[in-house]
Amino acid sequence: MSSTAIQNAITRATEILRERMAKEYPSLHKHEELTIEAEYGKVYARLVMVRRDRETGNIYSRSAWGFVRLSDLTLWKAASWKSPAKNASRGLIGDLMDQTRVLQWQYSIH
Repeated sequence: MSSTAIQNAITRATEILRERMAKEYPSLHKHEELTIEAEYGKVYARLVMVRRDRETGNIYSRSAWGFVRLSDLTLWKAASWKSPAKNASRGLIGDLMDQTRVLQWQYSIH
């Protein structure tokens, strides 16, 4: 499906999470840069949260943040690094454009 839609959504989700982090953890935010990146497979795109040191650029954390099923752009919670939780749909990729939905996703607020 549309890698542009996925990239636009994760760019916005990254912005939302960075703003939240700067507000809630200002001292940590000075040293850490957070991004969400997509890694594409045949059926799903894995959304990876990457944390880097701002000064050196060294990556010190990569975790599966979720998955997007490419056929219909449905978001899924990560069951593990390699697979989505098939019983935990979180909406559609467009939901990552909304601040409330991103924070619900990040902090598992229902």
